[in-house]
Amino acid sequence: MRIFVSAILAAAPLLASSQVFKNVELGSYVLRTSPQVRQQGGLYQQSSEKLLVRDLTGRNITLSPQEVSSFRINNRQFVSTGGFQLRGGFGNTYVTQAFAEQLDSGQVVLLRYKPLPTGAAGRGNIAYTDKAGAGVYLLRLATALAVTPVQADYSEAAFRAALRPYLAARPDLLQLLDNKTLQTKNLPLIVYALNHNTPYNPAATK
Repeated sequence: MRIFVSAILAAAPLLASSQVFKNVELGSYVLRTSPQVRQQGGLYQQSSEKLLVRDLTGRNITLSPQEVSSFRINNRQFVSTGGFQLRGGFGNTYVTQAFAEQLDSGQVVLLRYKPLPTGAAGRGNIAYTDKAGAGVYLLRLATALAVTPVQADYSEAAFRAALRPYLAARPDLLQLLDNKTLQTKNLPLIVYALNHNTPYNPAATK
């Protein structure tokens, strides 16, 4: 009982942050300066480049991808990434650094970058459109930092060119790619099959 009461008292300042940050949620984050330490706080992702935090002392701070390597809200993991070019509905924009949700990991890491507008006057670091609001997938090897964007409006040729290097170890997936069976919308299922060494199942839910 004493442990339960202590937990409530510790969380009270974080829950009170809802008066400061709309939709604040309890979560955790890792600073680049302290990579071995996961800190607790009330979190609110204000935009693709801003994470608002109310820490255990009740202090309100704003953190950027340059300062935070990763953070968690509920069961969702977000990481800092960047260094990729977006086109089409995103405008011809280079994203230097931003937060993206990690959807899968293993030999290939799958991220989803979704620009979050901060309001009518400020919409993050890209030209915001309806297509941009749907987000874009990012692929990278577990041993590398460079990411490959895969946009929903890519042509079939562009999609195959972006995905092919990541499927080198799976001839079965490469054959499906060449047969034009694989689609951008099923990328989470494709990466899951790759990372878990299982057959690709387009009927599965991921």
